[in-house]
Amino acid sequence: MSTNNLYLYGVSHQNADFDLLGRASFSVEAQQDFSRLLLREPHIAEVCLLSTCNRSEIYIRTENERLTREQIKTAWRAYSPGLSESDFSVFYFLENGEAAEHLFRVTAGMDSLIPGETEIVGQVKEAFRRAAEMSATGIYLNHLFETALQAEKKVRTQTAISLGAVSVAYAAVELARKIVRRMSDKTALLIGSGETGQRVARHLRQKGVKRILVANRTESHARELAERFDGEALGLTDIDRVLPGVDLVIGATASPDFIIREEQMRPIMKVRDRRPLIMIDIAIPRDFDPALGRFENIFLHDMGSLERIVENNKKRRREEFSRAAQILREEREKFLLWCRGLELKPTIISLRRKMENIRHDEMAKYRNRVDEQHWGLVDQITRGMLNKILHLPLSSLRELDGGRDDVHRKISLVREIFDLREEENV
Repeated sequence: MSTNNLYLYGVSHQNADFDLLGRASFSVEAQQDFSRLLLREPHIAEVCLLSTCNRSEIYIRTENERLTREQIKTAWRAYSPGLSESDFSVFYFLENGEAAEHLFRVTAGMDSLIPGETEIVGQVKEAFRRAAEMSATGIYLNHLFETALQAEKKVRTQTAISLGAVSVAYAAVELARKIVRRMSDKTALLIGSGETGQRVARHLRQKGVKRILVANRTESHARELAERFDGEALGLTDIDRVLPGVDLVIGATASPDFIIREEQMRPIMKVRDRRPLIMIDIAIPRDFDPALGRFENIFLHDMGSLERIVENNKKRRREEFSRAAQILREEREKFLLWCRGLELKPTIISLRRKMENIRHDEMAKYRNRVDEQHWGLVDQITRGMLNKILHLPLSSLRELDGGRDDVHRKISLVREIFDLREEENV
């Protein structure tokens, strides 16, 4: 009897720092090399590696062999000498249904650093595509990853787990969009080109803002970011010159001092002639003087208001987790049912083939006693009888319930009763 075993061994942001995650990660080339190394083991049939900045996980399918945590750890450590024995103490090891449900949760964004984020979906798709292209996956892991992607789509369409901003950069742009309603005719000034500034620029472009100006103390950094998002680069000394014509200003620097002060804005506000200006400060310390909020036509928001938006959205997403988890549990049961069918198939085929061989041999004894006219009728009658005799045991096999070991025990019992040998499998 052929049995499939699914294993997952990995580490993620849930239980490791980013230094360890970096040392445990795999480049694209390393993923392919390590997959080939694992597939050389005679008991490993399929492999898929998922490696992102927040996790590195190995999915393995074996046939008729059980793997231990130590076996996978030994292979991983041999391939990644930068990992110490103590590093592996935070790695997790899951089997079969638990491993499948974990992948479903990961793909649906429920295990992400930002709950409900959708970037992980593309990363799972890409990992699966690369493994499939190098023939590292087969019918089992193909079905597992396809089910994970289908389950993610159900979670996304049937729950609100992905709705609402949960990063400060996204919240800032989304807040601006809600205030101005239409971004396609607006000019945005982004001050700061660090990691947060880069996220803001990406979200501004995605929201369709007409014009992006990027100001930074080091103008070459501003130019580099502006070029990526079809914007215009400025130095900090150019800010006063462009402020009269912008609709939105977002501050995201690491400056210890205010970048824009109240007295600096007085002459500029006169030139703007009551045109509203949205100013969103996501810098710590602040980039914008809090006194700017006294101007009638400046709508000033800071980290406090944005963090409240983010936390409220995170809370709403978490409230959707129970609905999402129920969907994933249902998909897990469907997957396990499919796995059971995969393991039952050889036994069902063997049983039917054996019974058909018996029918054929018995009919051959009477071939010369029945004329051609009635032979077809005899064949039809005996075939119908065989189908009815097999209906109950085959139905019982297909509806086997209980734990995985119990199912295997019952399959073995059927094979023993009917003397079904391994060579009769297909």
